[in-house]
Amino acid sequence: MTITKVSPGSQTKFLRPRLWFEKIMASIVLANYILVIFDLSYIPLRDFLIQERITWSIKIGTFEREITLLPIPSRLSQLITQYDIIKGIEPYRDTDQYLRRVEDLNEAVNQLISQQAFTDSNLTETKETQQNIDEILVDLRQRSVEMVEQNPFQIANKTGTLERIKNKMRRHVFDNPESSAKDSFRKFWSAKNFQQNGWRNELDFFDQEIAPLIATNYFRPVGESGEPFDNFGLIDTPFFLLFLTEFLARTWFISRRHAGVSWFDATLWRWYDIFLLIPIFRFLRIIPLTIRLDQAKLIDFKAIKKQSKSRICSRNCPRYYRSCYYSSCGSSSSNY
Repeated sequence: MTITKVSPGSQTKFLRPRLWFEKIMASIVLANYILVIFDLSYIPLRDFLIQERITWSIKIGTFEREITLLPIPSRLSQLITQYDIIKGIEPYRDTDQYLRRVEDLNEAVNQLISQQAFTDSNLTETKETQQNIDEILVDLRQRSVEMVEQNPFQIANKTGTLERIKNKMRRHVFDNPESSAKDSFRKFWSAKNFQQNGWRNELDFFDQEIAPLIATNYFRPVGESGEPFDNFGLIDTPFFLLFLTEFLARTWFISRRHAGVSWFDATLWRWYDIFLLIPIFRFLRIIPLTIRLDQAKLIDFKAIKKQSKSRICSRNCPRYYRSCYYSSCGSSSSNY
């Protein structure tokens, strides 16, 4: 019997398609993990998207200030917040109607200003517009009191947002954070306040400071499992099927290739891939991701480990031992 030795060239040709397959699968796992991180961080970061800016609040005693760190383009914010459908997020009815009434007030005020700009405008139309504005202001005062008393933000676990709204309104109206929030809203939504401070100035303040905070409130239905509604499984299912197929094929191939290795043993061989098949604790997929990136030679963790160890050794060795790295560090690092 003649034993043919496999040449390095033919072995390289065999390993090259396999390496490309590993790179493709590692890239898919990376894409899946990016989606997982985005899904886990979406709700905590959603407020910034709705407000279209990343802010940082500072509060030291009575001093309180909000700093805008980075504005978010409106189109980008609107695009990303389409993900509300996946998380089952809907506008909360009461706060959504509140903002709609403010929009009605804006339209009525603009109509009144345009009517007053013309001296020959119909006085009857002007009175009707003014009456409509008064009715909207009464409705907004009532809705504001109900919002403070009933706290519609509690369902979404956003009571802190309501406190920010009340504090902003207190400081704007009375310049006193200890004043009554109800009185602040009542005075703000009064014709006298708008006549004294200007319709446009007050409405601009509300649109820029208060409305974005109210818009962050949402309603999220609860499923039969008792957990909030979540459709991320629809996105994750194609990845799950791909990972499951690959896992079964790999373990079967390992059990067939190595004598004495059962399918269960092959499963333990690829233990880290099991995290890709578990629908909970998805953040643990970082484990198979790092291993696959190393196997696909997209990231060389051995080189990183060797480099970090050589730096530590060079810092710990005395300067007069010039051969330290080659004698001790070099020999120890060669074991990896």
